[in-house]
Amino acid sequence: MNTVEKKSIVKLSMLAVPEFRSLLDIPDELGLLWFQPRKLDEGNNAEKTERLLDLTCESILHAVPRDMPPTGWMGACLTLQIRFRQILNEMRSYIQLDCNEIENAAAVLGQVSQQIIEMLLDAQAEGTTPSEFSEVYSEWRKQTITISGEATLFKHHQQSWKIYPVHYGFGQLGLYIETEGIVYQVYDPQPTCPSEGFMFNLLRDLMGEFWQRIAASSDVSVR
Repeated sequence: MNTVEKKSIVKLSMLAVPEFRSLLDIPDELGLLWFQPRKLDEGNNAEKTERLLDLTCESILHAVPRDMPPTGWMGACLTLQIRFRQILNEMRSYIQLDCNEIENAAAVLGQVSQQIIEMLLDAQAEGTTPSEFSEVYSEWRKQTITISGEATLFKHHQQSWKIYPVHYGFGQLGLYIETEGIVYQVYDPQPTCPSEGFMFNLLRDLMGEFWQRIAASSDVSVR
């Protein structure tokens, strides 16, 4: 069995699948789904799901404390993470949600909100303008990229390739391909997790709520 687990190898300059196919003259069907088939999401009503997610977002934003809690703003991140997990588990009575996806979403909210708080408190202490949320999110996303799992063997023009899935905070991101002469990092957008868009918007709005509260406070001694 060929397995690999590597961090900090994948760069943001990954080749897109069409570019990779053209470069090496490989079949159009080559992509992450070809090696790692995904189970399609079935049984959920899109309108109902969207409505419940909107309510979830409103509930989390409403739960942001108006003043710094006794445990500090970092403590507020843990409280929101627990509340978010609770809401998602309650939603399982109405729509299909995977337990692992719930835990992953809760972990993402906790991780990113902590980075947001660190950045906002630093900005307040230094009297500077906070970074754009997209910058904070992009940095977190990059930090979560790993290459792990069992290799899929692929024959191409008498060469033996080893192909590994590339993972990030929301699931699978692309392919890490070891050929006999060079390593390719291929970005495949097909399997992008549908919950990422929701989480991006929620965390962006959460940053806005936190900044309003923190900017109104003069005490940054407790994080």
